[in-house]
Amino acid sequence: MNALSDFKAIEQTFPFEPCTVRAPLRIGLVQLSTDYTLETDWHPLVGGEIELYSTRMYASGTVTVSELTGMKQRIANAAAMVAPDWELDVMAFGCTSASMLIGDETIQDLLTHFRPGVPATNPWRASCSALQALGAQNVAVMTPYTTEVNAPFWQAMYREGFDVSAFGAFQLDNDTNIPRVSVQALLDGAKALLDKQPADAIFIPCTNMKVMKHINMFEKELSCPLVTSNQAMFWHAMCLAGYHPEHPFHVGGKLLQMA
Repeated sequence: MNALSDFKAIEQTFPFEPCTVRAPLRIGLVQLSTDYTLETDWHPLVGGEIELYSTRMYASGTVTVSELTGMKQRIANAAAMVAPDWELDVMAFGCTSASMLIGDETIQDLLTHFRPGVPATNPWRASCSALQALGAQNVAVMTPYTTEVNAPFWQAMYREGFDVSAFGAFQLDNDTNIPRVSVQALLDGAKALLDKQPADAIFIPCTNMKVMKHINMFEKELSCPLVTSNQAMFWHAMCLAGYHPEHPFHVGGKLLQMA
């Protein structure tokens, strides 16, 4: 007993036709190992109509220019592990500051190295596109970063054609601390920036900032649109894939109401 021939005597094999039905939108996502927010923010947005496939890429958690630009060496291999041999509609990379420093075209090439022709997004490009779609010219910016990262961020905003009306930061140099910034601290900071100088929109970058579920409240309190990395990248992914949701989103503020 228990020989392979005994097993084969009872094993049954069933025919099947390959399923051709798929969700209207499939997103492939490369996240940092130190990101504690992006997945949670996107979960309420995906469902029967959207499939999300993600992987993690090593990150030290130190938010410095050298660490952020060093991620460039790992993106392509991480992207290759996202649902291999599965058809995806768009690829996404989850780090705003690294995307800004490394460059949009380079990020796209790395994300799609093993999937040529697939559109790609990142939080930096997505956020700039979102601000443009909202008609924002004068933008107030509030980041979790230190001055080392904020200075090139500020310069990049101007290169993209925005006027930065005010700039504030929490001066955090490690990813672990970024999700610990309270909603009240974020709201107080945003109000302080807008009190200093009115703006067409406020931009809170970083995929690790826990603000997505509060965007509607922020926009009501601040009386202006709010763009965040996770909100903008989800919106941009839908735009690149030509996807239009059947049902309106109840989170994500004015930007996702435009989807």
